[in-house]
Amino acid sequence: MRKCPSCSSDNSDDTKYCRSCGKEITATVSPVPLIKCPKCNSINPPSTKYCGRCGQPLTQEAADQMSREKTPLSPKKNNGCATAFIVIFGVLGIIIIGCIIIISISSYLDKNSGTSSTAGARVTTAAVTVKTPKPTIIQTPAETSTIIIDINIEDLLAAYEENEIAAQKKYDGKVLRVTGVVVNIGENVLNEVYVTLGDGSDEWNTLYCTFKSETEINKVATLKKGDELTVVGTIENGTLTLYLNNCSI
Repeated sequence: MRKCPSCSSDNSDDTKYCRSCGKEITATVSPVPLIKCPKCNSINPPSTKYCGRCGQPLTQEAADQMSREKTPLSPKKNNGCATAFIVIFGVLGIIIIGCIIIISISSYLDKNSGTSSTAGARVTTAAVTVKTPKPTIIQTPAETSTIIIDINIEDLLAAYEENEIAAQKKYDGKVLRVTGVVVNIGENVLNEVYVTLGDGSDEWNTLYCTFKSETEINKVATLKKGDELTVVGTIENGTLTLYLNNCSI
């Protein structure tokens, strides 16, 4: 059925003019919005929750679900009664052991005192010297300066392209200073501000740089695509993307 936009009357699908008011019925076709992945920039059909290329969440609902799946379950709390019994028996055990030690010491002293009196000998009390251990001084180690590896974007991407395992051993977890061309600027579904760096020849083969500091985010706000940019951050190789985390400009 087709509804007349003028009088809202129902008409058959093949009707061009309204049977009630005689006005022309025009069909309106709403454009179908496509979803662009903020991580790999691939285009996805509408209503898609996860990117079909890299698995990146495309909606807040999908991001929340992924966050819940990664959050470990809280361990079950111990039973309150069992804990109380354990504490009580522990205290009683300490008291009993202390009483046994006191009785043993008293018996030993009484025995030595009686023997000395019978023999008429002068009892000399030996001084027990307890050596107090010297306090251990914990010295805080001086901060070691972080080693920053300088590398341009072409060499870094080429290293991971040629031998990913060797590149991981050499760079993963290290702090790098990388210079490249700004390919894309944005904020992903996890509200992380990012900049992708490339060599200017391939917009897909890029380094995904994230920024957390408000100061650095303000600097990102002044950038534009095509700018040459140098960033410092910690390298991490993801499933399909090479990351430089917690960057500074």
